[in-house]
Amino acid sequence: MKLQQLVDRYVKYRQALGDGFASAAKDLRAFARFIGPTADLTAVRPKQVKLFLDGRRPGTRSWHVRYGNLSRFYRYVLSSRFVDLEGVRERPGG
Repeated sequence: MKLQQLVDRYVKYRQALGDGFASAAKDLRAFARFIGPTADLTAVRPKQVKLFLDGRRPGTRSWHVRYGNLSRFYRYVLSSRFVDLEGVRERPGG
């Protein structure tokens, strides 16, 4: 499944729960753009995730916030069975 489609589903899901999710949604959409709008989730590599997380300055509070957002997104994807454990890394920063 395409990364952008999964991000959109996850954002809609979290918003339907009533979460104030604007900042996290912005981070996840930026991640999908960074990886590529037509990229499949299984094509995402740890090095790409690290580059996104590090941004201009690794180890900042922003890094930890983005990491948390990606971690929760990946857990959603795995628990919703959009992909299997063989198709995606369990830890995005891995």
